[in-house]
Amino acid sequence: ACGVWRVFKDCTSLTYTPSKLFYNCRITSLVGIFDGCNSIAYITPDTFNGIIDLIDFDDVFKDCSNITDIPESLFNDHKKLSKISFAFNGTGVTSIPVNLFKNNLELTKLRYVFMSTPITSIPVNLLVNNKLLIDVTGLFSSTKITAISEDLFKYNTKIEKLAIFVVPVQPLGFTM
Repeated sequence: ACGVWRVFKDCTSLTYTPSKLFYNCRITSLVGIFDGCNSIAYITPDTFNGIIDLIDFDDVFKDCSNITDIPESLFNDHKKLSKISFAFNGTGVTSIPVNLFKNNLELTKLRYVFMSTPITSIPVNLLVNNKLLIDVTGLFSSTKITAISEDLFKYNTKIEKLAIFVVPVQPLGFTM
């Protein structure tokens, strides 16, 4: 198994993501695959289907400013997925599908996933199946969310880091 890093980074000619991009590949980590592809306006729901070993999903759609919707089935095939970070940071995503993480029972970290997006609300049952979550640092940082349901983390009893609106600080000379 291996990781795939920044394959299409800053590619401005892509307008949508391909279907079954890495189908039947033994990949454990996807990092920045479409980072900065600001012409992408549509995520094909089965883009990552067939990657059954996927564990980390980081920076994949970071700064894809024209993406406004996330397919509800995007992570359905990824039963081993344990960490998602900065995935939709800087996109134009306006809402979160309620069943986005439904099949991801191994999720332990959701870090800065929706940071700097124009979302205004969080589905109450978004995390109901993610009972192993321990870190949700910055999950909704720099969003337009004004209220959170008291039941959002009702089933997430293992959470250790709950700073969901925190913004990451970068040391001088360091870029993410």
